[in-house]
Amino acid sequence: MKTCISCNESKPLSSFYKDKRRKDGRGIYCKECWKIKYTSSDEHLSARRLAVKRHWDKKSATPEFKRQRRVNQLKYLYRLSWEDYQEMLSKQNNRCAICPKMFNEDIVPVVDHDHSCCAGNKSCGNCVRQLLCRSCNHLIGQCSEDIDTLVSAIAYLRRHQNP
Repeated sequence: MKTCISCNESKPLSSFYKDKRRKDGRGIYCKECWKIKYTSSDEHLSARRLAVKRHWDKKSATPEFKRQRRVNQLKYLYRLSWEDYQEMLSKQNNRCAICPKMFNEDIVPVVDHDHSCCAGNKSCGNCVRQLLCRSCNHLIGQCSEDIDTLVSAIAYLRRHQNP
C-alpha cells in the first residue's frame, strides 16, 4: 500500500505508475491524480501558471521566436552560424542532398554529420556534411551509415522491382 500525495488515499502499488527513480519503484501520484495533474487541459493550473503558460505559448508561436530557436539549435548542436546554414541551403538549391525534395515548412532541413567523428546529436562542427530531409537522414541513420548495407538495399529493391 502507498499513499498518494495529492488525494492522500492509501492505494495498492498497482495504482501508481512505475518510476525507477523512487525507492519503492512507483510514482508519488496515484494514476487517477496523475491523469488530472498531467492532462493537456489547463484546468488544473493556477492562475499565475496559466498566465505564464499562455504567454509562452503565444510567444513561441511567432516566426521570430522559431527562427531564434533554430539559430540557437544550429549553434549549440552543430557549431553552425545562421549565415553558414543559409549558405548551405543556397548551395543545395534549397533541396535535400540525397533526394529531389525541396525544403519548405513541411520538409525542414536536417543537418547531417558524421557520427564516427562525434557520436550522439552534438557535432564538433568539422564533421557536418550537408542538409537532408528527415526521411533521408533516417535512412542513413537506420543503416548505421554503412555503405555496404545501403548497396545491399539498392540491390534488393532492384531484384524486387515491378517491371
